[in-house]
Amino acid sequence: MVFHIFPREKFTVGYINRINRLYNPQNHFFLIYGDGGGESFDNSIIELDNVTYSCMLRGFDQIEEYFKNASSIILHSLPFKYDDLKLLWDLQKAYSKRLAWVLWGGDLYNAYKYNRGRGMLKITPIFSELLRVKLIKSLYMVVSGCDFEELKKRYKTKAIQSTAQYDYKMIKFSDSMEQSDKINVMIGHSATNTCRHIETFNLLKMYSGKINVFCPLSYPADNTMYINKVEEAGRSIFGESFHAIKDFMNYDEYVAFLNKMDIAVFNNSRQQGMGNITSLLLLGKKVYLSNDNTIRFIYKNSDYDIYSVDDIEKDNFLEPLTEEQRESNRKKIEYKFSDENFMKEWNTIFNIGNI
Repeated sequence: MVFHIFPREKFTVGYINRINRLYNPQNHFFLIYGDGGGESFDNSIIELDNVTYSCMLRGFDQIEEYFKNASSIILHSLPFKYDDLKLLWDLQKAYSKRLAWVLWGGDLYNAYKYNRGRGMLKITPIFSELLRVKLIKSLYMVVSGCDFEELKKRYKTKAIQSTAQYDYKMIKFSDSMEQSDKINVMIGHSATNTCRHIETFNLLKMYSGKINVFCPLSYPADNTMYINKVEEAGRSIFGESFHAIKDFMNYDEYVAFLNKMDIAVFNNSRQQGMGNITSLLLLGKKVYLSNDNTIRFIYKNSDYDIYSVDDIEKDNFLEPLTEEQRESNRKKIEYKFSDENFMKEWNTIFNIGNI
């Protein structure tokens, strides 16, 4: 039995449903914890026979039993809280299980930055970081296509690397788009400073008058100070051609929005935006990524037609992809998220207890 420890997040439901469709549900058990996922989280998933929910890891009385009897244990993201980390460390010491950590990004960068920065002014983050060091060192496998090298720069680990994808709702491609006398450019995907919006505005100001600029800023909604700062800078450079997207859109609305874009720029300072990038490539859009966003190297290594933010100031920035380039990107995305590739990648992870 594979024991999955999974935060309550927006892609938890899709992954569990896909596992239950492609595998025998009796061979997988999911512990969902936390309060994330927002209103879009489908609570009916908790009613499945192989799923249980706990507001926190320590609230699930049977976790030791499942930890003890599982053939493989998959940590979908590494917990941030000290109590959760302490529980996992105690169970790991007691049963010496081979753990796989599916690295999400924030569970590496954000936790590391806080625990070793502002968090050092408090005692709990210091102890949390000590536990993270021990857990990461004891891991058998880290599932990460683009952050593994960054992990090794920060922590000592002998873990082997693997790659795998979560579920992805395949977008139906459509050529029907609203025509505009300007090129529509999307910058970033969220109201976070890691998107480096203002730096990107300055790179693009040479195209002012030729482009409409759109910035999705609906998440996180409580980051008002940053949202106002981005909006003020955007309007000062692009005037009425700047559009701050602050209202939440449902899935179909967001896909329609993405399909109106011609170019997307993700000048992120770390790995972010995988879902948006995937959708844009599938829709045939031209995508620019920073070298700091390690997702770029996954796509470049697989020969996608994708561009570097360093090339924005070149003359061909406003030129669209050719039809051959668009079709090539689409076919690669379709295979990347196919059932065949999904099972091929996850089978390696599920079998770590039998190696």
